[in-house]
Amino acid sequence: MNRYKASLTHFAISCTVAGLVYFAVRYLWYPGPLFEVAGGLDLLLVIISVDVTLGPLITLLVFKPGKWGLKFDLAVIALLQVSALVYGLLAIAESRPVYITFVKDRFELVRAGELADADLAKATPAYRSLSWFGYRLAGAKVPRNPAEQMALLNAALGGKDIQYHPQYYVEYAEVAPDAVKRAAPIAQLRALNRDRLAEIDSLVARVGPEARLGFLPMRAGRRDMSVIVETKGGNVVALLPLRPWDY
Repeated sequence: MNRYKASLTHFAISCTVAGLVYFAVRYLWYPGPLFEVAGGLDLLLVIISVDVTLGPLITLLVFKPGKWGLKFDLAVIALLQVSALVYGLLAIAESRPVYITFVKDRFELVRAGELADADLAKATPAYRSLSWFGYRLAGAKVPRNPAEQMALLNAALGGKDIQYHPQYYVEYAEVAPDAVKRAAPIAQLRALNRDRLAEIDSLVARVGPEARLGFLPMRAGRRDMSVIVETKGGNVVALLPLRPWDY
């Protein structure tokens, strides 16, 4: 085997691994529009571009049939490539969406790395673990205890709002009536996204009629999104990468 064939073989193996990683990230960790909006695409492109190109390129440079220590060189290359891949995957895993939480008048996207172990330990059993297969819906309710309210306010002033305190999480069904009250009509979503009307029409055709749908904003960090809910019951029917604010 010459260096070119060795490099192509390495490239093919890297592409296979990259494909498996893409599937896991795209469909398990960042489902639907979250892949693009929540940053999964950007992180994955960096990892794949480095992993797929760097390893085969180094193999092309160092491979020489019969070279003394060739197996050691290839082992080091593989080790470095796997280490880079694992490091990148850990970064993506920390940023993966685990909860979409309704708070007052909007939804908040919560990532795995944003929830501290100490806070998770205080939560009810249903919210002490983080999903590895997509996000879960939840609601967050302000506590009635004045001391807890003050502590929560102080934490919010420091940037840690209620969605980062899973001990105040409840089933989404408990806050769904509030979501219904806060939901804006789809006509308003159309007015805010006149260049994306086809996407709205497609959704309405699939889950309509429009009179039974409303939307709420969701803060997702990099770019805000719109959450489509039923005006009876408040069930979440879709996430759309559409502008929810007038800005």
